[in-house]
Amino acid sequence: MRIKYEKIQTPREMFSLFLPLHTDSLNFRKVWVYRGQKCSDAKLKGFRKLRTSLEKALSESGHSLDQAPRIEMGLFRKFKRQSEQFLAHIPGQGDYMEWLALMQHHGAPTRLLDWTFSFFVALYFAVAELGPKESAELWAVDMQYLNSRMRKLFPRRSDRRCAEDDPNAQVHRNFERMFMRREPKQFVCSMNPYRFNTRLIIQQGIFLCPGDITRPFGENLKNHFTSQDELDDHMKVFRIENGARNDLMEVLYRMNIGEASLFPGLDGFARSLRDVLAFRKVTKMFPPDSSYIKKKVWRETMESSSAS
Repeated sequence: MRIKYEKIQTPREMFSLFLPLHTDSLNFRKVWVYRGQKCSDAKLKGFRKLRTSLEKALSESGHSLDQAPRIEMGLFRKFKRQSEQFLAHIPGQGDYMEWLALMQHHGAPTRLLDWTFSFFVALYFAVAELGPKESAELWAVDMQYLNSRMRKLFPRRSDRRCAEDDPNAQVHRNFERMFMRREPKQFVCSMNPYRFNTRLIIQQGIFLCPGDITRPFGENLKNHFTSQDELDDHMKVFRIENGARNDLMEVLYRMNIGEASLFPGLDGFARSLRDVLAFRKVTKMFPPDSSYIKKKVWRETMESSSAS
């Protein structure tokens, strides 16, 4: 099976590709989730471009994926033991999704991969930090289809609770039976913690969680598709070249999608000042103080200094 790519080169093309997906969602035919990312490693092809932070960390440190389950549990245990002093709310000991979401939120390596229900939020993450000679991709996957495949992968309902009855893994045994099996199965399931943090809410976030972390995330995802027709119908990948970045960023800025809205607080606002550089007439949009203001403020400052 081969991934078919469609190019986004202009805002007009962006909207024309988005509308059919939006129509699917409105009519409940499909539930699309999206992920935008830079194509930073030219050696990675196809599904292998989708990598979790745990995969990346192991690769960069020279560890094989065969060691992933043991290392994951070591990181998990260390985070639980030493993060308590920083947390306002401490999840239960067996609440895997709460702990994993916390780890992911604060930058620890986990098996989770960030996706969003918003096409435009994913597009922003794809192009926001795109360099002059880089390209980006926006992935769209039908989450409804992924979860429906669980019935074939897990014939016993008790083994697929997280896909049907317990999507927040509030019962820790459900998470263990799906994701921590002695003989793991390759699949991907949509998951979220019961308690959302602010970033998850604003970004309309959802995690995709792989069943077998001894194999790449992409292989887990690929295992859902049994034919080229299924792949083409339930997954889309859009490629964005750097030349389209500024036009897309300008449209997203007008839609109030940027650092300031996605990462509320002073840090997000400060980083958002970089977003406006995508505008061609940025000097007219955000002019410096006029000479009148500069002189007036200088005089008032001097008078105030003299009086004191």
